[in-house]
Amino acid sequence: MTEKHYIIHSIEIERICMNTEEKAAWFTIVVCTFSLIGFAILHSLYGSPVAFAAFSLLGFTGFTPILFRHRKGDQQITVDERDRLILRKATVAGGMSSYVIFVLVSMGIWFVQFSQGNHEIEISILPFVVLCGGVTLFLTRSIALIVLYRGEGSYGEG
Repeated sequence: MTEKHYIIHSIEIERICMNTEEKAAWFTIVVCTFSLIGFAILHSLYGSPVAFAAFSLLGFTGFTPILFRHRKGDQQITVDERDRLILRKATVAGGMSSYVIFVLVSMGIWFVQFSQGNHEIEISILPFVVLCGGVTLFLTRSIALIVLYRGEGSYGEG
């Protein structure tokens, strides 16, 4: 088998052997990336209130159970203890990083406003703080899922 065929063959095997959670994680990463790029573009063109509309793309992550469900005729895939442990670790990592970002952004905004002599914070900043925490949760959980599945090997080795 030539090197080119080997690469194509290994990509095909990797595509077939990818876990459903990994596929959903990659989809979430792509959607979050598009949302962040859209936010940056809209913020530079129209300003902050309009830019938040880019985060409506995050709604597509709600379709992951439909997009990545098991179809008739596919092998029955079971979730074992290893999968549950990886999901739990990834969810905890996402939740904790989201909390840290939420606190850092909140206190960062307060510190900037307080150092400028403002003792009040605009209410329009609050959705930004919540969105920072949410995007961090989605991205960290997805990246952790991929890293943990890749680190464990295809069959739990490693």
